[in-house]
Amino acid sequence: MLGTLLGTFFNFLAMEITIARILDKRRMRKKDETYPLAIRVTYDRVPVPFPLDLYVTEDDFKKFSKPKIGKVLLSIREQHIQAEMRAKEIIRNMGTFTFQAFREEFFKEKLALKKRIPSRHTSKQIEASNLAVTGKLSLTSVKEGRNKKYGRKHFDRIRSNINYVEMGPVAVAFGEYIKILESQDRIGTCENYFTTLRSLLAFKNNLRFEDITPAFLFEYEKWMIAKGNSYTTIGIYTRVVRAVFNIEIQDGRLSQKCYPFGRRKYVIPTGANVKKALDLSDIKKIYDYVPDPANANEGYARDIWLFGYYSNGINSKDIACLKYKNIDESFIILTREKTKFSTRTKPRNIVIYINEDMQAIMCRWGNKDKDPNNYIFPVLSDGISAHRKYELVQGFTAIINGWMRTIAQKLGIQKKVTTMAWRHTFATIMKKSGASTEYIQEAFGHTSVRTTENYLDSFDLETKKIQAKNLTAFKDLN
Repeated sequence: MLGTLLGTFFNFLAMEITIARILDKRRMRKKDETYPLAIRVTYDRVPVPFPLDLYVTEDDFKKFSKPKIGKVLLSIREQHIQAEMRAKEIIRNMGTFTFQAFREEFFKEKLALKKRIPSRHTSKQIEASNLAVTGKLSLTSVKEGRNKKYGRKHFDRIRSNINYVEMGPVAVAFGEYIKILESQDRIGTCENYFTTLRSLLAFKNNLRFEDITPAFLFEYEKWMIAKGNSYTTIGIYTRVVRAVFNIEIQDGRLSQKCYPFGRRKYVIPTGANVKKALDLSDIKKIYDYVPDPANANEGYARDIWLFGYYSNGINSKDIACLKYKNIDESFIILTREKTKFSTRTKPRNIVIYINEDMQAIMCRWGNKDKDPNNYIFPVLSDGISAHRKYELVQGFTAIINGWMRTIAQKLGIQKKVTTMAWRHTFATIMKKSGASTEYIQEAFGHTSVRTTENYLDSFDLETKKIQAKNLTAFKDLN
């Protein structure tokens, strides 16, 4: 039994192919600390795992070699064996073996596996949307796992529950990484990958990797432009496609020859920087604005916008996630939610001085119970799922953007006064006041100064305008 468990070796057309049933320990499912079972295919000394929708702990996997393991584990083990037998049958019937061809056939039909039942949240979610405000843009209650409509189809809000096999080979690759992102509670990134996949499949159904050539990507770009999308959006989507290609090549499922990106191939476009920062005069208008006393939403949105501006331009999710334990005397110290995974080995803390206005805003809208583990602003609560947290932050951002749009119209401010604008405005004011790029980089928590320079690239348009006028100064000469 142990020999069978470790793997089966056989020769096929003089090519050594090893098949093994393994536990894929690259990707732990966070909620129950289990790993997916996988079929590992080794060809030409390159091992490639093909994960299944079967999850067990490391200890339970070790029990598979024992004769008596209980009904549940016995059923899972039998399904694992069936998957191995299917893999061997596919390879026997193949002509020239490639990992991509095997993958497409392996996931083409539904495996004879017992469908994994998605987890259900039976207890009531703690509602953290009670912001003590009223109005049209108050947060709505969103049911966990509710289907969301995309075009004419509905997809499970829990993206890991979606059957990507029926959507084509590229969708399967996307689905595997989406499951990893979801298991890590990186819901925003997960949604980015899912939205990109939906866009690609709307352009070409049942997409295969060999379809994605430089010519394909240029045609996709034209199609996106025709639909009214910006080059910024196209850049976001195609960077996701590039990331999936890199994963497939790194794991040995694709050849580097298939890579469609790079010089003399497809170069991902960069959207033109648009000036999003407000002037000090605009900020003064917002600061001096007297909210409508009959509508608490206005005062709340204005205060949170100013709080974000004062707080080194951190985004709305960072504000929603702030807890009282982040306060150290006169400073807020935090690690940005966006970079927690990318800077795990070298985390960068952001240090924010709490001025009088920020203190007043926290007193007006913050939780009265200042326990260190309590959130400062009552947007989130402990005990809610990552999906619910994502929805609440989205709603929180919508409240600010919606009511700040109304305030901007009243004040005659032509620029968009959004949560993104406060970040650009902070950087603009700092730059014009003489702060170095390195200082702004530290304030933003960027690991690369180049990222900060991208923010600053479009900030000084007024200066460029003034300098351009100097070219025609000769007109004023006598």
